[in-house]
Amino acid sequence: MATEWKDTETFSSYKSLIGEAMDETLETILGTTIKEVIYEYIRLEHNLDVETCCKSPKEFMEALSEIVGCNAAMIIENVVIRKLRSRFGVKGLNEDSHLSDLIERLKILSREGPAKIEKKV
Repeated sequence: MATEWKDTETFSSYKSLIGEAMDETLETILGTTIKEVIYEYIRLEHNLDVETCCKSPKEFMEALSEIVGCNAAMIIENVVIRKLRSRFGVKGLNEDSHLSDLIERLKILSREGPAKIEKKV
């Protein structure tokens, strides 16, 4: 069962960092123009954007798969996960983890306070 993501200042900053990680990864791997085309497609066809990626990570990744294919989407997702795990110091997720797993883990840890995310796991 998905954990509720409370909208406080701390949680908003985590959501922002998740969006930044996705943005950086897409730009690094595909370039600025392709990233913008992907965002436009996802916005028009799925009513999603990078800022809402953490609310519906499975939907966002499925939409990304439609455009770049499953293998490329999986590579992008793995790079984003590595960036976020490093940024937040999160450990304990296996190699088959998805972005939704990491976000769920961050939601749970964030209830324990921001320091737990940086120190724990």
